[in-house]
Amino acid sequence: DYLIHITDKGGLKKLLIDIEVQDEILHNAAQLEKTEEELTAALRASITVTPKLNFVPVGTLPEIQGKAKRVVKE
Repeated sequence: DYLIHITDKGGLKKLLIDIEVQDEILHNAAQLEKTEEELTAALRASITVTPKLNFVPVGTLPEIQGKAKRVVKE
C-alpha cells in the first residue's frame, strides 16, 4: 500500500510518499536503496517531480475500505 502527502508552504509544493515494503527489503540496505532509486526515477519521469519516499513495514498504513483515499493534502 501507499499514501501520498502533498504539502504546500508558501507556494512550494512537496511530495512525500509512504510505501509499505516487506521486511526483507526494509532490513536490506542495498535492496532498499536500489528500490528507492528505481521508484524515484520512474516517478520523476512520469510526473516531473522528485518525491521523497518513506518506506514503512507492511501493516503500518491505515487500511482503506471502499473508495481508496491515497492522497492527503496538508
